[in-house]
Amino acid sequence: MHPLKCTQRNHIEAANAETMQLSRPNGNQHGLSCCMVIQLPHYFREQADTYRTIELNASTLASYRRNEDSRNNQVHLSENLLLLVVGGQKIVRTPGQPDLVVKAGEGAFIRKGLYLMSSLCADEQPYESVLFFLHEEPVRQFIGQYAGHFAADAAPDDHNPPAALPFAIGPVLEGYVRSVQPYFEQPAAAPQPLLQLKFQELLLHFVLAPDGARFREFLLRINHAASYDLRLLMEQNFQRPFSLAEFAFLSGRSLSSFKRDFSSTFGQPPAQWLKARRLEQARFLLRTTSLSVGQVGDEVGFASTSHFVQAYKERFQHTPGQAVA
Repeated sequence: MHPLKCTQRNHIEAANAETMQLSRPNGNQHGLSCCMVIQLPHYFREQADTYRTIELNASTLASYRRNEDSRNNQVHLSENLLLLVVGGQKIVRTPGQPDLVVKAGEGAFIRKGLYLMSSLCADEQPYESVLFFLHEEPVRQFIGQYAGHFAADAAPDDHNPPAALPFAIGPVLEGYVRSVQPYFEQPAAAPQPLLQLKFQELLLHFVLAPDGARFREFLLRINHAASYDLRLLMEQNFQRPFSLAEFAFLSGRSLSSFKRDFSSTFGQPPAQWLKARRLEQARFLLRTTSLSVGQVGDEVGFASTSHFVQAYKERFQHTPGQAVA
């Protein structure tokens, strides 16, 4: 038995509910998943009565166990994942990159995105893993708090970090996993300040490691990609009449996290930026197209023509009709 093998038998038992929901209706013996996409970590949160999870400052920790193989499940990671395999092995497939095979005693940081994932048992022992879903805001706060450790690392110049970063689990990390496992049995015994320290301990383990440069770069790339994704989302959709709550949902963030990330990325609150960006686009359309004032207001996302005219006049000191003339 691997040193990290869990002694608790009431960790996640996914074989029953998950197999019924995800296996093909014809009873395919290989357990291939159907077209259902598993949303993680949302799926764990929804099944809180079955799955052992801990919530930490918008991040989720989960202990996962199953007694039979699960192959090629379609998984959408809405948050970046730190995976530690305790027993069996995990196979992660993503387009354009080699398959990632994570065996017992190994782990991987996996970037949020779409994957085909298999959980395989070994030597008649169950598949077991511990999962840390890393919400972007706590990661950003960690980078800011320990900025001195990142100062010598050049900021990544692209927005396409690698899908995964594998690593071996050494004795120190084995001890860390054992130290958090009791909290899955008694979540009330783990107050948020203590869990916050455990979260920082985990990340510092990698940041301060002899080969920590590659992990620091991975974190920086994730952080830069998050800002890029938000800019791309807003530039492609600012003309659509979405509420801030709808923009937050589309970005994969809570409303409060969306507002914080937006202000950090754009230097101003989202409502202020949206109004200014829409008005700039309206002025461009008024000057370059034959659209009427009402049509331009609709085109850039204003709820009414009167609201558009008032906002335009406040911004440019003349009405949109005068701009057309």
